[in-house]
Amino acid sequence: MKNFSILVVLRKAASDYYRYLGLYVGVGIAVTFVGWWGHATTSYFSDRCGYLALRPASFDSLDVLLTYSTRLLHFHPGWFFGFVIACAVAKLVELFFHCSVYALALQISSGSSVTRKSLLSLMRNVRTVFARYVLATIFYGIIISFFLALLAAPWSFLSFLPFPFSLQMPVVVLVTGLLLFVLLRSVSIFYFYPYLLLDKNIGAWQSLQQSKEVVGALWKKVAVLAALLFFPLAGVGMVSWYFPTEWFGGVVLCGFLSVGVIASFTALAMAHVYRFLV
Repeated sequence: MKNFSILVVLRKAASDYYRYLGLYVGVGIAVTFVGWWGHATTSYFSDRCGYLALRPASFDSLDVLLTYSTRLLHFHPGWFFGFVIACAVAKLVELFFHCSVYALALQISSGSSVTRKSLLSLMRNVRTVFARYVLATIFYGIIISFFLALLAAPWSFLSFLPFPFSLQMPVVVLVTGLLLFVLLRSVSIFYFYPYLLLDKNIGAWQSLQQSKEVVGALWKKVAVLAALLFFPLAGVGMVSWYFPTEWFGGVVLCGFLSVGVIASFTALAMAHVYRFLV
């Protein structure tokens, strides 16, 4: 394990992204098209059951998902199963793009040139590890979701604490701070599982364990870099809500900008960090 400079990582990522700008623009356009297809499909099913269109696998709450599914099932079971299949396909295609972006970043960060032949080899590698990538992503999501749920717990039980309000707040803030610390650590130490899957061709759970070993004591620096890189992504998500059409706000902004620009640059930067760490 080696140390790394955040400034050096950002400079290398910027240089690599500019070098392959056309390729990443193409990826962004492809992701935008997939997002449009998902939106159009769910809109079609929504029109049939008189409910608002929802983006695939991006529901605001479990209640919304259950209400939407119940209406589709009541209208006709075929619509329900068609909706489930459309959402599953859209999510798998999205994950395939994500895995491909990681694989591309890993190849570029090694100093190799990207050619048609190398892209075909890259796609074969992605297909080989894709099932394990999906499984590892589910594991990673469960871990992060667990700590996010814990983060909200102290505020939920605020009124039940047998202390005066003046004592409740410091306790809740302290517990929340500790949980936030654990959350940031978990996000950082398990982050490199896609690179390990693609680079070492190992199992899903093993990739998470090895990511923890690779990051080690440098997780704080990784967390700072991740926060810098993902801040624009959160900003794009917030801005998208202000657009009058969900198609533009959700598909173009969250599709093209998120995956084609911000996520791709983030994957490049983290790939360079991975090269420093291993």
